[in-house]
Amino acid sequence: MIDLRTSPGWPGTEDSLQIQSAAYIKKALYNRKLPQVFHHCPNGGNRSQREASKMKLAGVLPGVPDIFIPLRSGEYSGLYIELENGKGKLAQAQIDYMEAVTTQGFLCLVVNDLETLQKTITEYLK
Repeated sequence: MIDLRTSPGWPGTEDSLQIQSAAYIKKALYNRKLPQVFHHCPNGGNRSQREASKMKLAGVLPGVPDIFIPLRSGEYSGLYIELENGKGKLAQAQIDYMEAVTTQGFLCLVVNDLETLQKTITEYLK
């Protein structure tokens, strides 16, 4: 896991960072004639106890990063990106998940601003 968070980070909400990130990734994949294979894992958010229990039974895991791009690049099998708003502390489940997939050949990054995400995606997709 590589922490690329900057100070002060994204000025808006984490949702707005996610939306801007998705738009950039779609465009980057399209411009490079790569398949549109990425997704956002909406683990967070406020849910009722019943909804949370149902999601857990369906296989939702704590700590999964926000974005996954299942495309190889160099030595990496794919790219996970955890978006953070500000410089907040990662949950232990997030650290554990990212450490586990890193051992399986995936690159895991933590970013908190759009510019860093754009530079990272551009470099990864070269």
